[in-house]
Amino acid sequence: MNFRGICTAAPNNGRDANSIDIPVNNGYLIGVKGGWIPNLGKGYFATELEYNHVRYDADSNKTYPEKNPALTDSLDATFAANNFFLNFIFRYPETMFHPYIGIGPGWSWFNIGSCTQKTYRNGVYETSLTLDSRSSNQFIYQVLLGIDVDVTDNIGVGIGYKFSQTKPSYNGGDPNRLWNDDLNVKNHVITLGVKYSF
Repeated sequence: MNFRGICTAAPNNGRDANSIDIPVNNGYLIGVKGGWIPNLGKGYFATELEYNHVRYDADSNKTYPEKNPALTDSLDATFAANNFFLNFIFRYPETMFHPYIGIGPGWSWFNIGSCTQKTYRNGVYETSLTLDSRSSNQFIYQVLLGIDVDVTDNIGVGIGYKFSQTKPSYNGGDPNRLWNDDLNVKNHVITLGVKYSF
């Protein structure tokens, strides 16, 4: 998973906004969805309602630069999102193999928690901040690609790839927050699933 953000430190510490790539560890996604394949489209089109939960951690063993070239930061934080999508799918209905492609607009509740930022000057640890947890609700979209295989008339298995992107914003002007940021969160996910058809 890839996570990109623009972070602005607290106004009282004198640092400028900085566009950074925050290294993250691989995480997980778990979800459920239900769909409908209308007869009108002869099985080529489907719609789905999907919910998934995504969770991953910042890689605290890696650092990213500040605008001041002498300073670097590391982040120990947990990122989690609860996402809801309405997917529109174009699929091949013939045979037992059903390749598909789709797009899904949706809504995301994104949370940053358990957050500690460490600052290094010329590679030597200098200070750390415990950052306030925060949540944001915003638009999200995903692109889907994969294949489903019929095992029986009612049961199928599938493997897929999905790319999603959302842009949480925490620039609420709250003077009590230690930092504000605008984020550009991109997730690349490989999925395995089981489907049951009624």
